[in-house]
Amino acid sequence: ASLEVGTAYLKAGTRMPDRGVSAHPRHEISIILEGEIETTSNGKAVVLGAGDIVSIPAFEPQSSIIRQDTRLIYLFFGNNRQ
Repeated sequence: ASLEVGTAYLKAGTRMPDRGVSAHPRHEISIILEGEIETTSNGKAVVLGAGDIVSIPAFEPQSSIIRQDTRLIYLFFGNNRQ
């Protein structure tokens, strides 16, 4: 098992991925410090803002649209194998 921790700055108008969905081989937790993101995971869309925490299980199809310039802290953990 491994742990990766980092910060990200995402510009308003960015879509991740550019089209479709992505799925990561590790569990993801993100803590929104400022800004606003609309994230779709497991077919459900939620809008996240400062103070919100999102938890996305490994291999969960997801996509995000950055609605405002956003700063966040992310953690990826678990096996890095598919």
